[in-house]
This record gives sequence, C-alpha cells and structure tokens, in this order.
Amino acid sequence: AQYPPGAQYPPGAQYPPGAQYPPVAQYPPGAQYPPGAQYPPGVQYPPGAQYPGAQHLAGAQYPGAQYPPPAHPTVEIEYPTATSPPSAGSYPAATVVPTEETLIHLGNEMEEENATAIKEQNAPANPVEAPHPLSPGATVRLTSKAHGKNLRIKKEGGIDGRGGNGPWATFTVHSRGPNIALSLAAYPKRFLAIKENMLTEGTGGKFCTLIVKHDPDDGPGTVTLESAEYRTQYVGIRSNGDFKEPDQTRPGYNAKFYVN
Repeated sequence: AQYPPGAQYPPGAQYPPGAQYPPVAQYPPGAQYPPGAQYPPGVQYPPGAQYPGAQHLAGAQYPGAQYPPPAHPTVEIEYPTATSPPSAGSYPAATVVPTEETLIHLGNEMEEENATAIKEQNAPANPVEAPHPLSPGATVRLTSKAHGKNLRIKKEGGIDGRGGNGPWATFTVHSRGPNIALSLAAYPKRFLAIKENMLTEGTGGKFCTLIVKHDPDDGPGTVTLESAEYRTQYVGIRSNGDFKEPDQTRPGYNAKFYVN
C-alpha cells in the first residue's frame, strides 16, 4: 500500500516516545524467557534431545539416564580363549592302506602261525629232532620264506632279510654242543645273535647260540632258529624284509628259512 508522506506505519498506530518497535512484552526482572519454560530440578534439558553438531556415542551414560537409549539390548558374546595346540602324541595316527601283496603276506603269516600252534599242541612231549642241513663247518645262505631274500648282517651293523649272495649274507656254521652258531664266512668274528628282544650281532657267546628246528613237513632244506638263551624267541623276518621281534616270532611263516 502507498502511504502519504509523513504517515505513521501502521496507519494510526501512535507509540509513545522511546517505546520499542514493534512493542514487546515486558517481563519482570529475573523471569525466564519465554514464560513457563521452567523445568523441575534434575530433569534433562531438553529430555533426550540431540544437540546440533555434537557427535554422541550410543549408550553414553548421562546423569540418571542413557543418552540416547540403545536401539537394542547389549548382547555379550563369549569368545573361546586361546589354548596351546595339542601335542603331537594326541593326534590320531595316520591310516596306512596295505597293498594287495602285503595282505597276501599277512594272510599267509596268520595261516602259518595258526597251523604251527595247532601242531605244537598235538606234538609229543619229547619229540625227536630230525636231521637238519646246518652241519658244523658248512657254508650256507638262509633264504627267508616270508620275504624271499637272504638273511644278512649289514656292513654298517644290524640284521635284515634283504641280502643277496655276497659276503654279508654268507655264513659259516659253528658247533655249540647240540646247537649251532652262525658267523659271516668273510668276517668270522661277526655272529648272528638274539639279545634283549633284538635280532642283532654278537661275538660268539651265549646270545649267539641257536637251536635248529626242522619240520619234516616243510621238506629237507627248511629250518627255524630258536635262541638257546631265550627259549621261545626265534630268528624272524617280516614280509617287507625287516627283522621281526624275537618274542613275537613263532616257529611259523616268518621264522622259516631255506638253507642253500
């Protein structure tokens, strides 16, 4: 609207000299502005309000209340405590799958051992030993029935059944009363021995004395060798060529040797 020069705005509104324009309410000294904005002591101001520009972490604790309240209840998760790895001994042993050849050998061993046990049960109390081919002074090789190669004393020491036809598998037979001892023909101070449940070598003493047993059913050239010091312990070779512990060897498949 157009007002004539000198007119009051708004028209007709006269204000006393010194008055505020526009007029505002006067409040007694000390009063809060606006009136009625009084809050009881201890109340949060404003309750639960977000403050401009301020970052607040959920769950922060303020006097008397959480600010702001968490959206969901707090869930405590238990994590497993670290423990040391189990010792090597506690792991399960690896499974070894035997080959068909090994299974055949194991079957032969079990069959032979069972047959031997039955034969021993039915044997007379005082059997008469049949003649055997290990006569004193003879030079012989002993071929393992279980492995197919010759019994030997290895050059570096130890016994197995993987010998050929050389000096480490060729033995001389020595007399020990009714029994025998076997030394290498090329190295006469190295004897076959059974000691401390080991098939080993000795120098010709009591651990080297062997009882020769011959089963006529096996033919004229097959023998088993029992320790004279540790009765029921035999010279034995496993189907893989390793020696078999004497106290686990019966006079069966693993204990039989062809004399040649």
